[in-house]
Amino acid sequence: MTALQLCNLTKTYPGAPAPAVRDLSLEAAPGELVALLGASGCGKSTTLRLVAGLLTPCRGDVRFDGRSVLGAPPERRGVAMVFQKPLLLPHMSVGENVGFGLRVRGERPATIRRRVDELLELVQLPGSAARRPGQLSGGQEQRVALARALIVEPRVLLLDEPFSQLDAGLRAEMRDLVAGLQRRLGITTLLVTHDQEEALLLADRIALLEQGRLLQYDTPRGLYERPASLAVARFLGGRNFIPGRVAGRRFISDAGAFELAAEPPLQGAAVLTIRPEALALGCDGPVNRLRGTVTAARYLGARMRYQIQAGALVLEALADAASLYRPGDPVNLTLPPERLWVMGGERQ
Repeated sequence: MTALQLCNLTKTYPGAPAPAVRDLSLEAAPGELVALLGASGCGKSTTLRLVAGLLTPCRGDVRFDGRSVLGAPPERRGVAMVFQKPLLLPHMSVGENVGFGLRVRGERPATIRRRVDELLELVQLPGSAARRPGQLSGGQEQRVALARALIVEPRVLLLDEPFSQLDAGLRAEMRDLVAGLQRRLGITTLLVTHDQEEALLLADRIALLEQGRLLQYDTPRGLYERPASLAVARFLGGRNFIPGRVAGRRFISDAGAFELAAEPPLQGAAVLTIRPEALALGCDGPVNRLRGTVTAARYLGARMRYQIQAGALVLEALADAASLYRPGDPVNLTLPPERLWVMGGERQ
């Protein structure tokens, strides 16, 4: 297993007014799956291509186990890449596509056949070596592309939005397959995605990018529940933001004072946030109690989404669909101190 380090990576395309990636530093532990998450144009795919050697950084370094690989061409870096589109060679059979990398290395035909059969079994396509790419479904094509990447036993696996071309059902199947194989094989992996649910489901850690800059690098739970800024909170679906100031273990706002579970390191001007699902409806807790009125109710299947006016506050809450609040209904709610999070208010 390989440790991957990105050190102050910067890449500016010719004629571009700003870097596509700027001073990006992060580490992926051996066998870790790291998701590069962000909106289109944030620098995710550029970062992946810098690691692969398809692009050269203007500044910074890419290191495998502490050693720079910038001087190595792509084919000698020990990386394999799976793209959005499988890019299978149509004139070759499935087996020939999967075994292509081993043929380039000069492996014996018997070894290639054995390894091709093993990899096709691994990606749940046994007995398909003789088929042609044109006979495959989109999901099957992507499985073949994954097998082709894995057969060369890469030090680092690079996945560039590999599920984006698939429908919802196939996307879920491929996520499960990739997650299982990555854990089983222990390959250090970088996954590019714009889908926050995908990143939360698959990644050990997530690097959230915006305009080429790293906003936060954290575990999925850390990113979701402890955002470093308003930009991070909003990207991860945050809705409830209360401006005010921190004074010890209390947050003071125009809507009142709220007790915090612990004294945060940040004091003074700040923003308080709580996830919609963390609001306790119909509950009178010991502290942070509010009385409000439901102003909107939306059915989401397993859950209901409510908008609640509580004095000067407009809050959004998610609750079990069995709850039966309607617009105009009064409701008690509590903001549990342990579910409150304080951020700096400088980035709106």
